[in-house]
Amino acid sequence: MAAATDEDLANKVNALRHACLRIKHDVDQWLEQGHIDGLYRFDQMVTAELKFINKLVGLPLKEDQVKSSNLSYLEAVHKAMLQSNNVVGVMKDFFVSDTPIHYSGRSRGIVKVDVVAENGLVWIRVNARNAKGLRHDIAGLEESSSGSSDDGEEDGQEGAIGDNLPLFRKAKALMASAERHLVHFQKPIVVYAFMRISTGDDPYVDEQIIDKLPNLGITVYVKSDKALSEVYRQALNNSHQETQVTTDKLNLDVSTVMAVISEMVHRKGITPSMVRGEALELQAAHELSHPLLPELAKILDKKQLFVTQSAMDKLNTIVPVVGGAKERARFEYMLGKNNEVDLWINYPADTSYLRLTIMEDKPTARFLELLQPPQGQRYKRINNGRRIRSKFNEFHVNVFGTGDNNRMTTVTSISWMGRALADAGLLGVAIVEHEPRSLAEQKIHSGDTKQ
Repeated sequence: MAAATDEDLANKVNALRHACLRIKHDVDQWLEQGHIDGLYRFDQMVTAELKFINKLVGLPLKEDQVKSSNLSYLEAVHKAMLQSNNVVGVMKDFFVSDTPIHYSGRSRGIVKVDVVAENGLVWIRVNARNAKGLRHDIAGLEESSSGSSDDGEEDGQEGAIGDNLPLFRKAKALMASAERHLVHFQKPIVVYAFMRISTGDDPYVDEQIIDKLPNLGITVYVKSDKALSEVYRQALNNSHQETQVTTDKLNLDVSTVMAVISEMVHRKGITPSMVRGEALELQAAHELSHPLLPELAKILDKKQLFVTQSAMDKLNTIVPVVGGAKERARFEYMLGKNNEVDLWINYPADTSYLRLTIMEDKPTARFLELLQPPQGQRYKRINNGRRIRSKFNEFHVNVFGTGDNNRMTTVTSISWMGRALADAGLLGVAIVEHEPRSLAEQKIHSGDTKQ
């Protein structure tokens, strides 16, 4: 094959630059929207690649310089993001073990998921190699094992290459990690997306890789007329999983019940100047720009709502004292003590579902263990001898741990809870967070200035 001319290399660099700029444009827009976890890592990689390519423009080039570009992988991830729905993460690391972070440090295995889609229910591992590159991987393994016996066991020969290929080891680690990172008690589907390979490009690659990955439970996508989402959607349907990830039964934290009944979310036009207290002023400002009730209605509609006995005990001490007349009446409605639907005139969903069932406190053992001090001398100073941050207490164990025990999504406005539990090593805890809204009726006045 003839060596590429200077003009060919220059054209190649320009094409790489334009492709990188297209990716950067989309990434900048996604960053403005601010809802994709880990996007900054992808942005850093794209920015670094663009800087590298810009340095090549106008210089005397060697073919190796152009080939050293990492753009094929970035393009593959970008394409996977465009072809997926409800992307919530990119370049995300997940631990294979569920051992707490401060217990094992760097010893825990980590797997990388290139794209996390469908609100966490789909993990996509992107492969940007072509069939020739994968064929070389297989050939290398065949050469390294050429001296081994040919008369292996019945079930050994079929998977011999796959068992040793790094791609398959990573696939098994991804499946093991997905088992531990449940999303509202649903196991994420793992997808291997071969963005540069079509079925039939290399029959041997098909036989040794593409056709074998499904035996591990992996969903495989290859380049075709179908979008990536069409392929993994079929896998979701086959596993009877719903992309609305919350459970049918919801466990409501105290903060959520107060938000649902708060006059602040029901009365139109409340401004910061109409309430007393810095916290309420901030909530009123947020409510004007982002009304919370429609968001809560989407979460709660047509769900069975539960509260723990601990949560009910606390609500019974707060609502009668702090709540206004309408807030108390809404609370009574949720307890089935009245049917005044006019109280919910601004609630954009079926109010017949806004009824609470009380369940006994019965947290899982793993939540109870959070209150125990870490074992061993080296951990005794962590969080003053606790496994989780100091503000986490027995009440949180009863509320969130009981939801965990009953396999319910817990709805809360405690913004630090999810991160704290993850840092403590509790994987697969089902939590939906929302902005807080306090009981405000007694602190609202109709004037333009504070009274």
